[in-house]
This record gives sequence, C-alpha cells and structure tokens, in this order.
Amino acid sequence: MPDATPARRLIATLTDGQFRIRSLVMSECKAKQGAAPVWMYSFALKTPLFDGRLGAPHAIDVPFTFDTLEFTNATDRSAGAHALASTMSGAWANFARTGVPGHASLPAWPASTRDDRATMVLDVDCRVARDPGRETRALWQEIAGVPQ
Repeated sequence: MPDATPARRLIATLTDGQFRIRSLVMSECKAKQGAAPVWMYSFALKTPLFDGRLGAPHAIDVPFTFDTLEFTNATDRSAGAHALASTMSGAWANFARTGVPGHASLPAWPASTRDDRATMVLDVDCRVARDPGRETRALWQEIAGVPQ
C-alpha cells in the first residue's frame, strides 16, 4: 500500500489481523487435508456511508449474498451494486448445489492453494487475485508463528 497514509496502512493491518488472517490459516489447513477444494473471496465494494471512509467493513457482504439490498442502507443500491448482489447470490447458490462457486458474470474461480492463494475479489468489476494483501498476510503469519 505504498500510496496509503500510515493510518490507512495500520487500519488495514489490524483489520487483517482480526478477520482475514484467521480465514487464510483455516483455508490453508483445510486445503492441506486434500479432501475438497477451498474457495476464497474478498468483498471489496465500498459502502458510501461516511463518505466511503469505512471501505468494505465486516458483514457488508451479507445483503449481497442474499440479494436483499432493499433492506439495507449500507449501499448506494446502484445498478452495479444490484448486479453484484445477483452475481454473489447466484454464485453461493451454485456452490450449495454443486460444491463449486461460480456465476456466468464471474471470471473462472480457481480453488485456493498455499502456492497461489487464489481469491475472488467481489466488486463492481470482479477479478481473481493471487495472494492479495501479501504483505499484511506475511506479517501476521510471522507474528502468529504460522509457517508461510
């Protein structure tokens, strides 16, 4: 995050420590078992609340998962937000049906492995990222003593 302020970098690092690193450690343990693929995602659509300063806070993805944007004021309810809600709810339904998340409006969603940490970034323009937030992940794994 070379262009971010020190405060923004600190917030991102602390947020990762509270939420993302635990998911990554658990996903890597599950993938190591080899019984089933592991699918990772990161919700990146920023809420317009507080002039966007909150970014994409914890649980903001819930109304998108269930395509219930009309019941929340945490999104601008734009065409892009509604399209993402349709995509996400469809991808989750597909995962429940087949064991593989996906939707016609998403790029191919590869399973995550320790080698690439493939992650579907869910935003107006969805994309696959390889080891997103690598620097903060590596920092927290070093602090926690988790092998990298």
